[in-house]
Amino acid sequence: MEENLFKPTIQEGQFEATKSYDINKLFYVAFFGGILATIIVSTRNAKWLKITKQTIYLLIGVGIGLLLVKVFLSVAVSNNLILFSTPENLRYLRWGFRILALLLYFGYFQVMKQKYQKHHMLGGQDEPLLKDAVIIIIIIIASIGEFVLLLIGKVIFDYVI
Repeated sequence: MEENLFKPTIQEGQFEATKSYDINKLFYVAFFGGILATIIVSTRNAKWLKITKQTIYLLIGVGIGLLLVKVFLSVAVSNNLILFSTPENLRYLRWGFRILALLLYFGYFQVMKQKYQKHHMLGGQDEPLLKDAVIIIIIIIASIGEFVLLLIGKVIFDYVI
């Protein structure tokens, strides 16, 4: 009987290895990267932890909904449809967008928490987050910059013609 005490209960091949970022550090992605970076990085982590596709799609849908709210409010403010003309009010709007990203992070965190704990109990290690997060944020900034250049080009083209 005592021989069985030191024998491992989980044998090789009984479980699938997972990988994961430290889900507590995804907070920084949400705070500094915004909604889109949170969707990308957190969805990648959820897939690594083998969260169900239905749950992942639900969280992506919530994230896209929050992104649409952000776009709608940004367009409304830039066209003076909503009176946020003072710098203090614009600061509140920016903080509101950060709060939306943090709420999305909290949703992903709650979904991944149990699988993340299981990942660590089975000896899983955390993947480095900084490099991937910085690359994703740079891609997002470059995409936004390209979009702005396209808009400027359209305005110049319309002005010339």
